[in-house]
Amino acid sequence: MEQSHFEQAPEVLPDQERLPLTPIQAAFLERLATLRDSSVGPLPDFTEYLTHYGRIPSHDPTSGTLAGMCLSRVDLQPFAEAGEVTPNSFTFDAQPTLELGRENSWRKVFFGQMHMESRSGTIDKSVQVAVKRFPKDEIHYAVQEAAMLQYLQQQGVPALEVIGLLMHEEAEEPGVYLLTRFTQEVISLDNPDWSKLSPKEMQDQLRAVRNTLVTLHQGLVFHGDAEFKNIGVGERDGSIVVFDVERAVSLRDAVSQEEGAEGEVPIRLIQEMSADFSSVQKSLRKYVYPNLPEDHRPKNDKERFEYELNHILEPYHMALMESDSPYKSALDRAYRTVLERKHREVMGEPIMQR
Repeated sequence: MEQSHFEQAPEVLPDQERLPLTPIQAAFLERLATLRDSSVGPLPDFTEYLTHYGRIPSHDPTSGTLAGMCLSRVDLQPFAEAGEVTPNSFTFDAQPTLELGRENSWRKVFFGQMHMESRSGTIDKSVQVAVKRFPKDEIHYAVQEAAMLQYLQQQGVPALEVIGLLMHEEAEEPGVYLLTRFTQEVISLDNPDWSKLSPKEMQDQLRAVRNTLVTLHQGLVFHGDAEFKNIGVGERDGSIVVFDVERAVSLRDAVSQEEGAEGEVPIRLIQEMSADFSSVQKSLRKYVYPNLPEDHRPKNDKERFEYELNHILEPYHMALMESDSPYKSALDRAYRTVLERKHREVMGEPIMQR
């Protein structure tokens, strides 16, 4: 049986300590306050909109059927009776103390406590949420992210849980808000002060990067924007949590389990794997290289490639080959192709001549 993630409300900041809402937060609160029973329904299974051929729809695949608030079925149950949801049944308090990195993303994710109270007063519960807004012309990305998060959870991959979607067509800038459950002690990897990390702590963070790629790639899911700001890790145990997957794609139906042993590896597989590596490489240049000891800091492209090879690529490949992925043959061929191309580009020679 599913467990509801709505619990008794945790303490919030006193009124005098609360910060003013941003315009996007204020619009979100305004929309919550206008919800009625007829505009709250169950959260669909968005996984039906995943193609598994590496394509993201270019338009809203729901054909405009989303309206009002869609909540997960379990969390909707307390409001199943007609008339329980009235204006101001839902409220929201921003909680900047929950910000652990994702607020710096280009979507400007914000965090807070969403409160639910029924007309009869018999239901009075709250949940801590992360809220991500998509403009109206990018609703397909909101649906893609919701679908991918649901799919990953179905596959046993640790990913943020989708709580709901809220449409706001009446706003000056209409769009949709994607609500995920706030997960305590999970930070994005752009959040630590890398200049203060010990060598061991730095290696632990890089291990989380590799583990995230292996966990996704072994199931033929590719993140699409695997910079450190989009990779989550538990502060205490280093466990990974996948989020910000609006541009992630699945190639499950584009690659057969036997493919790769012989013949051509699908070009899309090579492209998506290479793109995820490039995102990581971009973050290495921003967070890791400037904070390495001077005598270990790469000075040129060749030395940076060697660092990437030793600390990301080869450990990633080894872990991937030790996994139970049924697509190992194709992934192995794709990896070797990507590595050969990178080596030629940087070193100016085939990898076999090293």
